[in-house]
Amino acid sequence: MRDPQNGYTAISATALDQLSLNDLFDDYGFLNDMLIHLDANGMTVQDVPMEALYGDESSGIRYGSFIPKLSMLLLRRFFWRIGKKFFRL
Repeated sequence: MRDPQNGYTAISATALDQLSLNDLFDDYGFLNDMLIHLDANGMTVQDVPMEALYGDESSGIRYGSFIPKLSMLLLRRFFWRIGKKFFRL
């Protein structure tokens, strides 16, 4: 995926059934976590490019806390996904 934070997310009922929505990260990393869970359950995704258009709004992301938090999420989920996909943990 080029930019999972930009645009819209469409999901099939089959893919949605594979997710435990209460277990997904509840912040800016939500879509990243959803993609990891979908991959771990053998689901595929398709990227549909969409140009990002910004007006006068400003981002609410605080990079000093966001980057470490998302990095830890991705690292933990990487090992979880490997265990689930390849070692059936």
